Amino acid sequence: MWKVLVVSAILGVCATFPIYMSIPEQCVLCRAECVNYHIFGMTFVRGLHEDGEFTRWYVTHRPPHTHLWHCSHPGCLPDRNFFGLPLTLYMMRGHPVLHLTASQELQFAKQADEMTLLHFFADAASPQLEEQSRAAGTVRNILADAK
Repeated sequence: MWKVLVVSAILGVCATFPIYMSIPEQCVLCRAECVNYHIFGMTFVRGLHEDGEFTRWYVTHRPPHTHLWHCSHPGCLPDRNFFGLPLTLYMMRGHPVLHLTASQELQFAKQADEMTLLHFFADAASPQLEEQSRAAGTVRNILADAK
């Protein structure tokens, strides 16, 4: 009987505490991608991908940079228990530039002049939401004017 109680207690603990969460991220400058895994309180980064079309354009046309990682998942991300069931949902605001598609950003980058690109990347890298939103708005405006 005590074995059943011990097993039940262990299963109960496993079901109530978050064990892992995966957070997809992109660099707001070059669109490189990676995934952060949080497992038992430790963080692991896996799957750095720098093979997207915009990322390749950035590497050939812009100076080297330190990646500015930001969650690229729109909406909610769950953390999960030992059995893989979601426990808590976290709302992810997302970076305004990452709400654009990589193809929109590439089309913008090919059309914009050097000064516009400098302002765009400076605004995208800013910690201020207003400036980040201005960067995304610049892309939308230039693409709308091109139509």
